[in-house]
Amino acid sequence: MQLEASLPRISGTGVALRAAGATTDWVVLPSVEVRGTALSLAGGRVDVDSVEVAGAEVTAWREADGRINLEQLLPATPASEPAAETAAAAAAPAQAVAGDPPPPAAAPVDWNVAVKRFALSDARIAFEDRTVRPAVAFVIAPLSVQASDLGLDLARPVPLLVEATLDGATTLRAQGALVPDTLSGEFDVAVAGLALPKLQPYLADVAAVDVTAGTFAATGKARLAAPGEQPRLRFTGEAGVAGLRAVDRAQKEELVTWKQLDLAGVELAVAPDALRIQRMTVRQPFLRAVVAPDQSVNLLRVMSPVPAGTAPAAAPPAAGAAMPPVRIDDIRLQSATLDFADLNIQPNFRARVESLDGSIRGLSTAPSSRARVDLSGFVVNKFSPVTIQGELNPFRYDQHTDLKMAFRNIDLPVFNPYSGRYAGFAIAKGKLTTELDYTIRDRQLVAGHRV
Repeated sequence: MQLEASLPRISGTGVALRAAGATTDWVVLPSVEVRGTALSLAGGRVDVDSVEVAGAEVTAWREADGRINLEQLLPATPASEPAAETAAAAAAPAQAVAGDPPPPAAAPVDWNVAVKRFALSDARIAFEDRTVRPAVAFVIAPLSVQASDLGLDLARPVPLLVEATLDGATTLRAQGALVPDTLSGEFDVAVAGLALPKLQPYLADVAAVDVTAGTFAATGKARLAAPGEQPRLRFTGEAGVAGLRAVDRAQKEELVTWKQLDLAGVELAVAPDALRIQRMTVRQPFLRAVVAPDQSVNLLRVMSPVPAGTAPAAAPPAAGAAMPPVRIDDIRLQSATLDFADLNIQPNFRARVESLDGSIRGLSTAPSSRARVDLSGFVVNKFSPVTIQGELNPFRYDQHTDLKMAFRNIDLPVFNPYSGRYAGFAIAKGKLTTELDYTIRDRQLVAGHRV
């Protein structure tokens, strides 16, 4: 049968989809336009110049059990009917009757569909993740997607460009090629202005801190592997976090802040997980370290949060247990501040080490690794220098830590809380030079003090 047809323009408006029983539309397509369609029945071809979808709106959510509502719009998988197929096969020989041969069966047409260009413009997706508490809502608008050279060969890479804005502030861009059959491909990606407080519900069980400020940005290359390949996702590039502010959830006071954190040479793998960073530069960081009245340390407490509704573990696991491979070759601190307070004595003692500069090199989760620490700053003023040197593995701090802290030319009245408690008198004036050694081996602390 010979049939050739040309359709310059096909358009549709007001298309809406919802699941049975739903009270609102989940997918709305205000405008769909197909241009330059050519059909050849004999040749089994459909060629389309462009498909354009404008102003699409999607409302989606993920339930607590992980199901996504849009799955209800997909056709149900038909149940197999082996009995009917067996009966048909058994009846087939009985239909053969001696006489004229049956007419030859028509050769099946191997259809080929080609779309030169697909464009989704000014789309809006409202998505709510109910797997966390409180639920997190995202709005992606506007969203644009451009693809070219689409067809029925799902193993052929499709050039793709995706641009979007998240919650009116975060810009997202990905450009590359996607293999539809395996959902694999490589992309140049860029993210800017991602507000970290939005992700707080995902961090609730990781650390007992509340992130109240900070924005994330990253640029690089992302690779999605085909099923069965590892890692499933790989990212290489650069990243940064600006204006971070994290608050101790229990004490309601600043725990960690910084002006800017830059990551260079990032290599991130997912499934299995691994992370390597060649250089981390932190500008104007602030850290609060507090010894509580019960002699506990705030930094250790916040890194061992107890999820709501659960009892504390009888014996906490060793630090760094079951962590994925992480390595940071070089950490540079610029103009850091360490605020130390000891609330175990009365009156309370507090000291600020300011203008800390230096490096921490070779940080890794490997059990045998040792990071080298070399920092210098001052207490009160530049005439009272402080140095912090040694080695440690912060991921397994309870197994190996060896730090030396040297304080020089420190005004002795700063230490009045200690002298009052342990010596019974206050210090009116004087200078102190001292070295403190802290060594931890297999959870045993050995401290040395030289004056």
